[in-house]
Amino acid sequence: MNLWQPAPLLLGFGGPGMKKLLLMVAMLVPLLGQGQQVFGQTVENPLQVSTVERQPFTFYDDEGTVSGFSVDLWEEIANRNGWTFEWVRQDSFPGMIESLVSGESDVAIANISITSERERMFDFSHPIYDSGLQIVVPSVEGRSSLLAIIWASGAVQLIGGAVIVLLIIAHVLWFFERN
Repeated sequence: MNLWQPAPLLLGFGGPGMKKLLLMVAMLVPLLGQGQQVFGQTVENPLQVSTVERQPFTFYDDEGTVSGFSVDLWEEIANRNGWTFEWVRQDSFPGMIESLVSGESDVAIANISITSERERMFDFSHPIYDSGLQIVVPSVEGRSSLLAIIWASGAVQLIGGAVIVLLIIAHVLWFFERN
C-alpha cells in the first residue's frame, strides 16, 4: 500500500463512503450559521437596556447620561460583541422588572438579587458583586463576659443544687437496691 496516495482515495470519494460523507456534510451545514446569533452578533434593532438608579452601579447625571459600575461593564460587553443598544430609564425597580417581562426591554442592568422566583423567569449572568451583608450593633463599653452573666443570674447555683440533690437520691437508691 502506498502511503502517499491522494486524499480523495483515502476519504473514499466515488465509493460507498461518499454517500456517508455527503450526508454528514448536509447535516452539519445548517448548524454553521447558528453560532452567529450568539457570538459577535450585530443587532439591526438596538437592544433596549432597562435600568434604574442604584448608586454606584447605575446613576444619572443632570443631563440624563447614565453611568456607573454596571453601566461600564455592560458597555464593554456590548462593544466586544458588536451590539448596539439604547438605555431605557425606569423610575422603580418593579418597573424595570415589568419592562423585561412585557418585552419592552431586552436586558435589565442594575444591582438585581438572584432569587428562586426570578431565576425561574429570567436568565442571569454570573454574579458580579458580593455585598457581604451583615448585622451591625453598637459597641457597649464594659460588657460582661458570658460566665459573669450566668453567675450573676444564679443559674450556676441552681444547676449545682440540682446535681447535689440527684447525687444524694442516686446514692440512697443504690444503698437500698444493692441488698
